[in-house]
Amino acid sequence: MMTITLPEKSDIASLNDADWAWEFLRRNPDYKRDYRLSRSRLLKTVEHTSGNSFIRVRRRCPYAKTWGLIYMCDPNLSPIQALVAWTADTINWAIETETNAVMSPKMGADFDLEAACFDRAFVVIEAKQQNLYMHIKSHSACFEIIGGSVLLYPVKMRFTIDGIDQVRSAISVLQIAQETTGKHTKLPKKTVPYVTQLRRLKYLIAAEKSVEGVFLREIGAAIYGSKRARNEWKNLDSRAFKDEIIRAKRKGLHLMNGGYRDFLH
Repeated sequence: MMTITLPEKSDIASLNDADWAWEFLRRNPDYKRDYRLSRSRLLKTVEHTSGNSFIRVRRRCPYAKTWGLIYMCDPNLSPIQALVAWTADTINWAIETETNAVMSPKMGADFDLEAACFDRAFVVIEAKQQNLYMHIKSHSACFEIIGGSVLLYPVKMRFTIDGIDQVRSAISVLQIAQETTGKHTKLPKKTVPYVTQLRRLKYLIAAEKSVEGVFLREIGAAIYGSKRARNEWKNLDSRAFKDEIIRAKRKGLHLMNGGYRDFLH
């Protein structure tokens, strides 16, 4: 039986949109079932000399595609612990990147994994490409790398923008890449307003308790405390509190059952 701990109110300020997507997905009972059935449980995470991690994927997991992932990630892992590899068509912060190894310092590398600075980063190795996922200052970026391996050498990079609609997200991703190399230091800290974070936490609690099959009053107690829920439930003249819990349950289940993808665009 899997037990997942809710994020504390003191911790939610550090969660970005991708983290929230994972928080909702990993509580989905169908996702947990698919994880148990998948061979992704057997994937090994390896530490690179740069201090970052990489995972070698022989073939993509058919279960994972349903959820917008390359492989099924352990639902017991928090956003900080998990190496969540979203597919490029699930996120808008992925850019196709052609790389060439730089064997001489005189050639001037665009990117060096050994020297780059991230909050979090990892590489997924597939047959014909690598996916480099980076998180820095609450921003997320992914490079679909074709060519020289970023795990072996510093590289020169050439980017492919897939149509004018991708330009805005591509600029953001390139700024993140510059930030990691120290060539650009104006990347703003992207934060979700705390009131929004609290609202998302409310939806998360409501969804989790709903899956457990508890009554609305118990959901209200989990969100607002037993005393307030008990007092509000005794007030027969007011439906406001009950309606709020019903809306939180409905929204939380929506986010758990596919709505989490909205956080990734």
